[in-house]
This record gives sequence, C-alpha cells and structure tokens, in this order.
Amino acid sequence: MITRSKLVEQLRDYQIRSQHKYSSLTFFSPKPHIITWVDVAVAISIALVFCILAIISCMTLYLRRFWIFLLIIFAI
Repeated sequence: MITRSKLVEQLRDYQIRSQHKYSSLTFFSPKPHIITWVDVAVAISIALVFCILAIISCMTLYLRRFWIFLLIIFAI
C-alpha cells in the first residue's frame, strides 16, 4: 500500500534529481539555476565559445604565434 510518507520521499528524490540535471552547465550559466531551455542554450553557447577560445589559444602556442595568443587572452 502506498502511504503518504512514501509519496513524500519519492517526491523529494525526484526534486533532488531534477535539480542536478544540468549541474555541469551551471558553471557557464549567467544564472545560478537553470530553469528553462533558453538558460540551457545560453550555457551551452558560452561553453562552446570557451572551448573554441581554449583550442585556438593552444594552437597559437603550438604554432609559436605568441602575439596572437596574447591578443586572444587579453581580449577576453
């Protein structure tokens, strides 16, 4: 038989799981909590820009273009 305490426990577990659904994206999100799909899209776009800048920076160091590396780093 389903009791009220079991339902409350299941609801609490569900809320905890749904709260941490996008926990890795909150680092790139301008808001502390990701609620809507727009927040997810903004966080993913910022993460992609960050990754692209990191890859370009590593490539410029590898190709010994230090002035481009410094330009990219100080532009951020």
